[in-house]
Amino acid sequence: MFKIVISLISITWALEYLTMTHLCDSAELTLTHFRRYSYFSFEDYSFTSSKSPLHCALLCNSSADCAGVILDPACYHLDRRLVTSLDFNPRPGNDVLVRRQIVLENLDVDPISLSTYYDVALVSRIQIGDILCLQGVLLAHDDVRVILYQNKDLQNEAVHFRAGCYDLKCYKKWVLIKSKFMNAWSPISYENFTAYTLQLDTKFVVHILVTANGIKTYLNGVYLYTSNPNMSISNVNYIQIGGSTKIKEFSV
Repeated sequence: MFKIVISLISITWALEYLTMTHLCDSAELTLTHFRRYSYFSFEDYSFTSSKSPLHCALLCNSSADCAGVILDPACYHLDRRLVTSLDFNPRPGNDVLVRRQIVLENLDVDPISLSTYYDVALVSRIQIGDILCLQGVLLAHDDVRVILYQNKDLQNEAVHFRAGCYDLKCYKKWVLIKSKFMNAWSPISYENFTAYTLQLDTKFVVHILVTANGIKTYLNGVYLYTSNPNMSISNVNYIQIGGSTKIKEFSV
């Protein structure tokens, strides 16, 4: 009888481990629960007593302060208040499994103008430790826009991001990052014409990372700018995505 009980416990642990592997690696569950970030920088993390990798992930999902987990193979929870940056340069260490939620996926494109325009009401508030990720393909010599704003009148914008490629060989490139409060643009903004890559019919990825020290923007793995808007990021209710792009995925 004792051997049978031990066997049942072993089977249960094995099933939980396989489920967590599925949770981390499969297309379905990786997209809906966690996303691997190999180069996620943070100041500290806390050890959590956990019976299995699956239990570790479930505990993270139930905690408002947990941004992700590290399996080393013990369970460590990453405090979202201590997230500092995304580092896309190779370095040794364990991947961080970051909590993700798909907001939009495989959006329709207007067949004539080759453009996309979507206003999305957020289900939950953006907070420190969140990563907004936009993946798409530039379809025409135009731009892509991501705007995080409070109300439909667009008087308060925490982030106004635009990146464009305006000629045949994308020689004329442009990135603009700014914010707006009470319908007045911030005098401090980022504008650059050459320090990033954006090509026609080629996948691009925009990351917007919310930290305690500001909102950091990355394009194709290149850090661009840290902004500190006058409005709180927690007051963002809508996200606008537009441009001559095919949107593959937008997640928070």
